[in-house]
Amino acid sequence: MKKFLLTVVLSGGCFCLFSQKEDSVKVLQMQEVAVTATRAGSATPLAFSQIDKNQIDGRNTGQDMPYLLLTTPSVVATSDAGNGIGYTAIRLRGSDPSRINVTLNGVPMNDPESQTVFWVNLPDLASSVEDIQVQRGVGGSTNGAGAFGGSINMQSEKLSPRAGGELSGGVGSYGTYRRMIKANTGILGNHWNLYLRLSDLHSDGYVRRASTDMSSYFAQVEYAGKDFLLRAVNFAGKEKTYHAWDGIDAQQMALDRRYNPSGLMLGAAGDTLGYYKDQTDNYVQNNSQLYGVFRLSPQWTLDATLHYTRGDGYYEEYKNGRKLLEYGLQPYSAGGSTVKKSNLIRRKNMGNDLYGAIATLGYAVRHFDMKFGASANRYDGDHFGQVIWVENYQGPLLPLHEYYRSASIKDDGMIYLKANLAPVEKLNLYGDVQYRSIHHTITGLNSTWDSASSAMQPLDVHRRYNFFNPKGGVFYSPGGRHQIYASVSVGHKEPSRNNFTDATDISAPLAERMVDYEAGYHLLGKVFAAGVNLYYMDYKDQIVLTGRTNDIGEPIAENVDRSYRAGIELTATVRPWHWLRWDANATFSRNRIKDYTEYFDIYDPAYDYLGQGQEHFSDTPIAYSPEVIANSVISAAFGSFGATFTSSYVGSQYMTNTGYSTLKLGSYFVNNLQLSYSFRPRSLQGIRLALNINNLFNTMYVNNGWGYHSALDNGGAVSNDFSAGYFPQAGTNVLLNATVRF
Repeated sequence: MKKFLLTVVLSGGCFCLFSQKEDSVKVLQMQEVAVTATRAGSATPLAFSQIDKNQIDGRNTGQDMPYLLLTTPSVVATSDAGNGIGYTAIRLRGSDPSRINVTLNGVPMNDPESQTVFWVNLPDLASSVEDIQVQRGVGGSTNGAGAFGGSINMQSEKLSPRAGGELSGGVGSYGTYRRMIKANTGILGNHWNLYLRLSDLHSDGYVRRASTDMSSYFAQVEYAGKDFLLRAVNFAGKEKTYHAWDGIDAQQMALDRRYNPSGLMLGAAGDTLGYYKDQTDNYVQNNSQLYGVFRLSPQWTLDATLHYTRGDGYYEEYKNGRKLLEYGLQPYSAGGSTVKKSNLIRRKNMGNDLYGAIATLGYAVRHFDMKFGASANRYDGDHFGQVIWVENYQGPLLPLHEYYRSASIKDDGMIYLKANLAPVEKLNLYGDVQYRSIHHTITGLNSTWDSASSAMQPLDVHRRYNFFNPKGGVFYSPGGRHQIYASVSVGHKEPSRNNFTDATDISAPLAERMVDYEAGYHLLGKVFAAGVNLYYMDYKDQIVLTGRTNDIGEPIAENVDRSYRAGIELTATVRPWHWLRWDANATFSRNRIKDYTEYFDIYDPAYDYLGQGQEHFSDTPIAYSPEVIANSVISAAFGSFGATFTSSYVGSQYMTNTGYSTLKLGSYFVNNLQLSYSFRPRSLQGIRLALNINNLFNTMYVNNGWGYHSALDNGGAVSNDFSAGYFPQAGTNVLLNATVRF
């Protein structure tokens, strides 16, 4: 089927009728109007970075989106598999992925329940993205999840007025390969333009068995009229990824950095039998967008979008020595004894639909522009678990035993009005007000067994939230080279699904609130440019893990009254000659919870659970928030040859909110080198060969982990006991890529 679709597109590119020049210009102008409501403009007083198409293509060798954004100010990327492919994540100013709003063409990409984007479900998306804007802090009003730490706004690739295409392939370390082909027809019959991309990626992963198989397609159809543009977009991703979620302890890391405990199968005597081959995550996500932009008059524009996302998948796990009652199974007799625990295989499934509508009305004259927007989205999700095998089980289990099921409905509506006014030359005033309303219900049974009631934990959540998020700022450009700005923004964030399902008898946390203060200065120039941005993110009721557990022993998240993130972001660009450029940025920050109580488990010497203790901390560091992040990118071009040397430094960071040095990730400094050669044969648009040498100096580093604090009570003498898991990253590895444009 893929081959058939590709043949159709390529054939269309051969016999297409090119429109006249004015038609091409008209289409491109309408594309420029499209999907700008979530973007910050050049005179918007917000902190943001812009990554254009050339930069994306230069960095895109198969690694996931977080690694393409790695050198953006205040960004940290992590990878379970250790080589940037598969399960990866991004943090921005220390904020976790659930606090980063992600949109494509203005359509929300965050899962409404977890509020996270799983990039593994969007393989090779960068190959179909035109540009990316990363806003830091609250940013401007956008659609979907609250932008509580930042926003990543992407636009799909602009369709060329002329027919063409691209073939790209790459191979690299750890069995990595990537194959991609895309083509567009150019303008057909003065109105139509079609685009299709197909991609296929695989990696064995640096961590053993942390393999990833991904495939995707991206299709666009455009119709351009005199004063309007219609675009239909459909893209989908399919992934199968072996688990590498557990991490390893320091002792195991010293013996074997690549060890992966996931899927371990144990015998009756605790001996290792092997590793379960289907310990995998499996998911398919299909996204559809129908978008239109209409020029109503020289001053007025209207754009509207309908969108629908369908997700289906499960992850499968081998579990050693589990209580049968926890899965709704009855103990059985074997060999004259009652078997209450057994090895088993379970699946946790989910299927969900997200659909909605977005509309924006824009007005612009010389010194004033305004956008009024609204969106409405509904999420309908099912979660259910199955036991598919129990060792030596004697009882009914066929075809599959379902042990929990729950349903979620989440409605999210939003309206906003944002405006820019230039009352005098060189001065811009910015205002943005947003109202957001959320209704979230969760009913059914959770996946956790409640021993007190001898049943699965019941769920009956009905929550409503209404948020008012005003923003305002000023931008002043006193000369052609100087820019000064300041802004104040308010953001809110509702709790995620886990905050509700883990709460049980303890009340779920309240919504979070943050006031974001930003001020900055830019110096512009052809040879030298620099910028400085100061920020203070003042949180009220931030939701964090405290170590406290619910009545069935599950960790829960709670509100902390006051916390903050304060920092300075520095950027600079030096271009002494046309062939040499140096870009650098650095973030220095302080991230603190002002008043924090940690709860920790207490055990006796035989490791029998005794209860929980607590310890109070004042002005304690926020977990996973390095105080120093710095990047350097040196690029050189000599005719057909190019070289880029990238350096990234991430300071040490704590894995809990306690500041214990034993639960801390060390700093790391990683350097990458890319060498490229480009040439253009007569019959082609160009050929580019690129060699990426990642981690050039073979740094043995860890960029993510988890920490756990408990205590041992030996007859009244209590001592701390710490354990931690780490996710080691690959040493020196290479990716070789070739791209042919026609």
